[in-house]
Formats: sequence, C-alpha cells, structure tokens
Amino acid sequence: SASKLDNNEQAIEYYKKALELKPDYGAAQLNIASIILSGESAIVEKMNALGTSSSDYKKYDALKLKREELYKSVIPYLDGALKSNPDNVEVVRTLMNIYYQIDDPRAEEMNNKLKALEGGN
Repeated sequence: SASKLDNNEQAIEYYKKALELKPDYGAAQLNIASIILSGESAIVEKMNALGTSSSDYKKYDALKLKREELYKSVIPYLDGALKSNPDNVEVVRTLMNIYYQIDDPRAEEMNNKLKALEGGN
C-alpha cells in the first residue's frame, strides 16, 4: 500500500520488517529491488540533460557514481530473490545487466545462467 501511494521509503521499511520475519521472502526482496531501481530513471534523465562543458562532465561523473551505488545497493536483494527462486529469468537478467554496468566479473556467470534458463548454449 505504501508503495502504491508513492511512499517508497515507508514501503521499503515494511518490506525489511517482512524480511526480518522471513529472511528468504523473495517477493519482499524483489519489491525492495524494484523500488530502489525506480530511482535510476531520474539519474539517467539528469545525465542525458547535460551538455559537453567541463562542469557538465564533472556532473555526469558524479551522477554515474550515484547510479553505480544504486546498482550496488540493490544487488543483495536481487541475490536473495535469486536464492529463493533460482530460475527467475528476470532476476538473472537484471543482475546480469547490473553486473555489466558496474564491470563486475559475475556478469558472465549470470549471462551463462540466463542462456541455460532460456534454453541457449
């Protein structure tokens, strides 16, 4: 309910309380990840609105770091959701994309897992 009312901070607190009661509650982990990742679009919009001045390059770099921190903060929740449901293609795909964005070697592991889940090589 809190999330639907755009009270994301409160929603995350409720989901975290649910995880205290049931640490392997995959839906709560996915919902937290989704809320956190929803903040990415505002960062990307700001990045795309910048020009090519030296000042804008510095702002871009700061926003890029902020986006990477957002990605890193969501990984534990996605990992937990994947442990709860190892065949969740969307979680694997999201983790793979995040790992590629932050240049993490686990990206290839997720890429291989995704191929296996989708029936590829």
